Amino acid sequence: MKGEKRYLGKGLHDAEVTHVQKTELAYDVHACDPKRSYLEIGLNSEQALFDVGVCAVRFYNCVIVSGELPAVGDWWQEDTLSEQSGKTIVSMRFRGRKTETHLVVRCSAVELLR
Repeated sequence: MKGEKRYLGKGLHDAEVTHVQKTELAYDVHACDPKRSYLEIGLNSEQALFDVGVCAVRFYNCVIVSGELPAVGDWWQEDTLSEQSGKTIVSMRFRGRKTETHLVVRCSAVELLR
């Protein structure tokens, strides 16, 4: 991934957050880059502007760099992806009825669940 890339998938603008969960995984200690855990943000993307088939986004081996997790019911507003030292940096912004949340994570991989 060179430079910055906009949008996970085709764009999740206005997808609604349905759940946020952190999961620890059993992993192979001998693997080159094992998946130790993931942060999953569940989405109802029926009302998303572009990518209506995504039900969740998983960030593997995720570390929160700054910000806070979105609340259930918040809407995905925008995201930006970049790469730094072999890791993916994802900056996301969510909005609620009266709040706006910004979250930046560093992870080894990102997966869109459909």
